[in-house]
Amino acid sequence: MELPPALERLSKIKNGMLIAVILALMINLALMSAVFFTDIGASSIGPFAILITSVAITFLLFYIFGMRDFKYMLLFGISIFLISGSLVYIMVLSDTYDQPIPETGRSSIVRNWGLATAVELEDGRYTPTDSSYWYYLEHDGEVSPYKDLAGSTYMFNVTIYSNAPANSSILQDPDVRVSYARELWWDSHDVDMVEVNSSDTNYLDGKEFEATAVIDTEAIYHHWYALVFDDTNTISSLNTTFIRGPLVGEQSSLYGTYAWVGALNTFCNTGMLFFIIVLLYWWMGKAKEQRKQWDFSDDDRDTRAFKKPEAVFSCTKCGADVTDDDDKCPKCGASFEDEDDDDNPKDGGSNIIIVDPSGSDLEIVDQKAKDDGKGEKKAEFSCSKCGADVYDSDKKCRECGEAIEGEEVADFTCTSCGADAYDSDDKCATCGEPFEGEIDKHACPHCNKEISEKLNFCPHCGKSISR
Repeated sequence: MELPPALERLSKIKNGMLIAVILALMINLALMSAVFFTDIGASSIGPFAILITSVAITFLLFYIFGMRDFKYMLLFGISIFLISGSLVYIMVLSDTYDQPIPETGRSSIVRNWGLATAVELEDGRYTPTDSSYWYYLEHDGEVSPYKDLAGSTYMFNVTIYSNAPANSSILQDPDVRVSYARELWWDSHDVDMVEVNSSDTNYLDGKEFEATAVIDTEAIYHHWYALVFDDTNTISSLNTTFIRGPLVGEQSSLYGTYAWVGALNTFCNTGMLFFIIVLLYWWMGKAKEQRKQWDFSDDDRDTRAFKKPEAVFSCTKCGADVTDDDDKCPKCGASFEDEDDDDNPKDGGSNIIIVDPSGSDLEIVDQKAKDDGKGEKKAEFSCSKCGADVYDSDKKCRECGEAIEGEEVADFTCTSCGADAYDSDDKCATCGEPFEGEIDKHACPHCNKEISEKLNFCPHCGKSISR
């Protein structure tokens, strides 16, 4: 993934990984707090949008600030989500204990137990099908006590309002229940409620019911009330919404529970999504490396297929570039097959001009020098003047120019190929170039030997001569 230059520079700053971790932790705390302390958490898509945003921002911060190793991404990313989840749940616990007792609640939901569906009521009044009577629930006060220790007895109360007569099928023996559940686990318990005053038969002004329960487990609880209608086909009920309370146990004793539950809950949703994203990032990186090794690029294959081999020497007849794969000169057609032929421009001459692929210097190499079996040229004897290596094919010393005993010293060099020539020669013995008129000579700037002015290289030292 390529970033704009301005963002790419952030990956090189000092302590970039530490900055990314701190920013990601702060942003995750802010986003998760928005779920619990704002209306975003109450919407249907709000929590999911926060989850995706949190994962995306964390991954981008890591990548921008140079944390691109997937192992570090997983280590720090999962740690951030665990820490932020723990801290936010602890903040929720503290906020709950600091809030005042909630106001009384009223019935607003009808639930079909058989189909597990719910219907919101506008005025809280529920009128069963084929009935002219309505029913309404309202609890007269919060659970008592609202805060206490585990093992205490807690009392719940609710009032039923209806325009139906007391001897009707529903009110003659009403099925009124209270349910309470722990906030984090929602393991609910149902308790049947009984009438407070059996002599009260007027439901129009309200009739009160109550129930008691001993709660042994420390937690923040929520409760709700229900008036159950038992029909022939379905079982439906008039419910109140969830009401906070009671708060069972000391706040300090619940910190540990809320911390690890918050961490676990965050890991199971946000952390797992982040793990999948990082795993995909790692897999794409490995796939890219594998493609480079396989080199599946069509352009690269075409380039390699038609790439011209680099020249390793020059034809001694026309000077054209020749490769090891050529059996004859690609320009003049001279054959290189017969190695014993003295006129062979590839192997038969005393010298072959080796071309440096960079195009800089030229090297004169004696192909008739003996090989020591390891691919290296082996000298036959040494120059009597300077001690340099001398080969059987040499007519003079390559270092000092001293004539080899028994060999004639050349008078000048061929202007076409640089081979040795003598005053008695009418044409070059190597390339056949005719000699016409007097040849102008000058001293080589490198070895100070006398050479033809037409040459671009010195046949003595093999170095290029710039013009």
